[in-house]
Amino acid sequence: MGECPKCGGTGLVKCHRCDGSGLGDASAIQAPGLPPATGTVETAKCTACHGIGTEPCRRCDGAGEVYC
Repeated sequence: MGECPKCGGTGLVKCHRCDGSGLGDASAIQAPGLPPATGTVETAKCTACHGIGTEPCRRCDGAGEVYC
């Protein structure tokens, strides 16, 4: 067995959906009593990694090692 070249032996890689930011899509939230153009923006957690920014490496299944 050897170190996985994709994750460098950590077993984790950057999330494919958010590219490691942990953030999902931004959505406009209307602040009460303000005109529509002045609402605030809320960013949700990434639905793939749940805000962590990493996911298990698919090449080594998160083990960090692969067969040579």
